[in-house]
Amino acid sequence: LCFIRWGVFQLNQAALEGIHRQLFRKMDLSNPFAALEDVPEEVPFVTKKSKKKRKESNNADETEKNEKQNSENSKRRKIDEHASPAKVGTSAIEAQQDVVPAEAAGEPKKKKKKPHKKKLKKAAAANGSADSYAQVFGAGAQPGIVLNKDARHAELKMKNIQDLILWITTSDVPNPPWVIVKNKSLIKRTVVVAINSLQLDYLEAAQKQSLVPILSSPVFAQNSMLRAPGSRDRMYDGVNALMRRQMSSRQLTMKKQMTQLAANLSSSSVAAVVDQLSNENNNQSEAPDAEKTAQNEDGDDEQQAGPISTNWSVVDTSYQNLQQFVLSRTEMQSNLYPMEDTEGYARVESEAATSPYDVLAIDCEMCTTSVGLELTKITVLDKTLTVIYDTFVKPERPILDYNTRYSGITADMLADVTTTVSDVQEKLLRGGIVGVNTVLVGHSLENDLHSLKIYHSRVADTAILFPHTQQEGHKNSLRYLAQRFLKEEIQQGSHDSEVDARTAMKLFLLKVQHGVHFGVSSMGDKQENILEALSRKHLRTAVVDRSESCRQLAARDSDCFAVVSDDDAVAQTIKLITQPNHQFIFTHLRAIDKHNQHEESMQLLREQVSLTTQPSAVTDLSDKLKSIFSKIDQQIGEIWNSLPRHCALIVVGAHGNMAHVRAVLERRQLAFRDAKFEWSSSDGEGLEQTVDWCRRTQVFFAVKTDADLQKAT
Repeated sequence: LCFIRWGVFQLNQAALEGIHRQLFRKMDLSNPFAALEDVPEEVPFVTKKSKKKRKESNNADETEKNEKQNSENSKRRKIDEHASPAKVGTSAIEAQQDVVPAEAAGEPKKKKKKPHKKKLKKAAAANGSADSYAQVFGAGAQPGIVLNKDARHAELKMKNIQDLILWITTSDVPNPPWVIVKNKSLIKRTVVVAINSLQLDYLEAAQKQSLVPILSSPVFAQNSMLRAPGSRDRMYDGVNALMRRQMSSRQLTMKKQMTQLAANLSSSSVAAVVDQLSNENNNQSEAPDAEKTAQNEDGDDEQQAGPISTNWSVVDTSYQNLQQFVLSRTEMQSNLYPMEDTEGYARVESEAATSPYDVLAIDCEMCTTSVGLELTKITVLDKTLTVIYDTFVKPERPILDYNTRYSGITADMLADVTTTVSDVQEKLLRGGIVGVNTVLVGHSLENDLHSLKIYHSRVADTAILFPHTQQEGHKNSLRYLAQRFLKEEIQQGSHDSEVDARTAMKLFLLKVQHGVHFGVSSMGDKQENILEALSRKHLRTAVVDRSESCRQLAARDSDCFAVVSDDDAVAQTIKLITQPNHQFIFTHLRAIDKHNQHEESMQLLREQVSLTTQPSAVTDLSDKLKSIFSKIDQQIGEIWNSLPRHCALIVVGAHGNMAHVRAVLERRQLAFRDAKFEWSSSDGEGLEQTVDWCRRTQVFFAVKTDADLQKAT
């Protein structure tokens, strides 16, 4: 403030010096005071008050001048009307022509505010009339998606496709620099079709053999190479990367406030919520509590523990209720679980085998032998956290490392043990403990089932039910989940199978008690489903997919349509398109992935992987794959033909040949378990090349225009 005052003083001094110089030039030495006659009464100092006074005086002079002019004009009009009165029957237009306009009368012309260009475009898109379109967008204006030249030859990522979807539907993100969306406001609806295992070399081979005429047509001329998410030796599902986005700090704050408000409204009265908000506003200037800040720094603290029940037996564990938490076959395969065709593994033999336990938690401890990891201890608990079965197990081969620092097993504990893995299988599968409908619960349960050499179709994995959303392909540790959701500290030293099994059961029952969304949104406190962002803009969304994927992809306000095949998915999508209820529709096609995961295909892959892991380009397709690609192209054509005008269609490859990568990973895991299989550094390089090869896929963009409708008719 002092600096500003000093600056104003300097300006005033400069103004005074300028006036003094003018006076000195005009000064007549014979009459020195004659020059003062030209000096204005008020020195024009540079101040806000002087500017305001001059402006007010000028406005007053103009107002007085306009009033005099208006009075003279009104007198003149009265004289003219008296001299030449209007004829009887004169039209209103002719009478108005005699009226002097306001500008001629000296009245100040009022400027009309032009509506914003974006508002005009939105109004025209909502109105839909030809006149409104022509007025705003011009005659014959059509929407479109045009890729830049660099984008056509570069590799896009799922984040780029996600930004384009959000830019078209919500405008919450900046305009993607790699694409131009012409007349974006005209695009009313967006349909996204994700295709699993749409590997680039497979697609190129299909295009060379003219199996995909629609995807190769000018309609989908805007296309580019896409790189599926993954790491050096892993490939992840691209659908999850497409449907989840990182949230900004502002969006995180709004999400926490809305979630807290909803929780308060459900548990207290509106008046209490208003009082709470007013108290928070009054205390904004106070320093935050250190303990609360440390507790809430991860976000979504309302779901960190929840109302944990002490009586776990009251949780509904019926067959129908637990079905939505059981891993699907695809999830079991992608996480390397034992399958029904795994050689040497036992299973429940009779489909009618029953058990008094709806759900059981299992945890195993293992040691290292000459063939890898072998079972040394198993603990089984029921839903009341009661130990059903607990025993040490003698490995079949000599122990090389007891892994005491992790397992807690010592040589003294196994000195007199005679129980074998076969005895454990007999007790669990044929002793009435595990039935065909019993759900086995554990954390990364695939390792426990491999050590037990057991296959079971109904499993629930807490590492998958409470996903790690910060980095794809990674899993949260059981210790972290216990600390976050149960407020318990475990695994301080070595592991205890009973403690780990009890923790896994508590987490699973907590998930069942609060629903499938519990643990997903809280773990993803820095991420959100893009369908939630669309619902905040009051856009209605729909997901068409298998039942296990619907519960993962669909947001709370989304409409989910579970299907069992690609034909059902396409039929349901066309049905939704014909009804103008949803502004965003997501559909998932899995025919290629299903073919690759077929038993014969997997067996062929295993034989190839056993010889080499080096990738090779696909030059020809099998007869089965040819028919699959032809059918997918036909289904894309059916969806395109059902679209109304000004609707966008995005066909995206979710990932490449996931089955090939899975076969190589199984080969590596087999080498770690069995010494007769080798895994060299060249095999590791081959795995990285295979993953890089299989991550390449394709994405297509198209917008339905009037010209497309005319061609269809």
